[in-house]
Amino acid sequence: MPIYIYLKNEEEAKDAMQDAFLKAFLSIDSYKDDTSFGSWLKRIVIHTCIDQLKKKHLETVSLENYPLEIMED
Repeated sequence: MPIYIYLKNEEEAKDAMQDAFLKAFLSIDSYKDDTSFGSWLKRIVIHTCIDQLKKKHLETVSLENYPLEIMED
């Protein structure tokens, strides 16, 4: 699976492919004949991967920079 190269996780790659095909199906009206269908679909897949990577990066926060303190009531 080529998008595995971007996401480095097989399950995330499968999810991204499913999301991309759903996006393509729902936006098929935006496809224009001046580009090939393959390149149009590839662009959707790549943008879906980028969105997933951004989401994953935003959800991950390192706690090393934030010392934990015990607060008394």
